[in-house]
Amino acid sequence: MNNSNTEHNAPEPASATPASSLSDALIDELEDSMTRMGRLMTMRHGGHDACQAELNPVQAMLMRALLANKSLKMADIASLLAIKPPAASAVVDALEHRGYVERTPSDDDRRVTFVCLTPAGCQVLTHTEEARRTQLRRYMELISEDDVRALLRIQNTLIDAIESGRI
Repeated sequence: MNNSNTEHNAPEPASATPASSLSDALIDELEDSMTRMGRLMTMRHGGHDACQAELNPVQAMLMRALLANKSLKMADIASLLAIKPPAASAVVDALEHRGYVERTPSDDDRRVTFVCLTPAGCQVLTHTEEARRTQLRRYMELISEDDVRALLRIQNTLIDAIESGRI
């Protein structure tokens, strides 16, 4: 991990440096930082922390979407999680095995299966979300609300560009 002063300096305005001119070292540092952050957060609240051992982050993301949408088709789950359908089935299988979700065939199309939360899934999601939010608040207390909003804006800009096929 590189602990250079670049990590602590204020960012340049977006128009100051075209992304194509970023050095390989800076790109490598960015990738390493993103990977490390994801892994550390997953370890802390994705199964290794006793208070959050119920659901990993992918399972929690799916269950939040199911709570908001009542049910989702398997194809929509794969898209939401940005994974291939067999991997989406594996996520659903694991949750179904634990009694947190159930599959229901479509009345209109035998090829379509809907997934929805069970009462047990709602209960474990509520518990997991409390613990997750508490942990994330602890992380985000280290930076200002403006920085949290900037981080979210940057991440969403990249997500939108990737999902739309612009990059």
